[in-house]
Amino acid sequence: MLGPGAAGGGAIVVRAASRALSLSHGRGTVVVERWWQVPLSKEGRPPRLYHRRHRVYRLLEDTKHRPRGQLELLLTQPVEGLGTRGDLVSVEKRVGRNKLLPRGLAVYASPENRRLFEEEKQLRQEGGKVEEQQTQSGEKTLSFLRSCRLEVGMKNNVKWS
Repeated sequence: MLGPGAAGGGAIVVRAASRALSLSHGRGTVVVERWWQVPLSKEGRPPRLYHRRHRVYRLLEDTKHRPRGQLELLLTQPVEGLGTRGDLVSVEKRVGRNKLLPRGLAVYASPENRRLFEEEKQLRQEGGKVEEQQTQSGEKTLSFLRSCRLEVGMKNNVKWS
């Protein structure tokens, strides 16, 4: 893990050599500490890392193998099994990123988006006019039906009731 020139006790942050060290733990960060403390050496001399026990480490934190988190999204259209438009849902990250966000079924639950959906809910409760969104197939169906002409035949001797 660490070379013979690494010294000291306490916690050591081990990362890929090509990346710069930052204060925030990145993806795949491992935090370890020495199992046995390295004895003090004289001033101006390198630490004495002769024993194997000085190269034994204890794992304190491993961010690479944490449980996968949830992603909070606001639905823009009704989704079966999740909710209706404006609902705040918590889904797995892979579901949100691979299915809901690319298809336009949801947006991130940012403060701006939450405010917009709250205003829309208030308008609906007050009875105000809210613009309804149609799916692409719904728009095509509406345009087709508007262009069609329907004739209904009716007999003259039958009274309309």
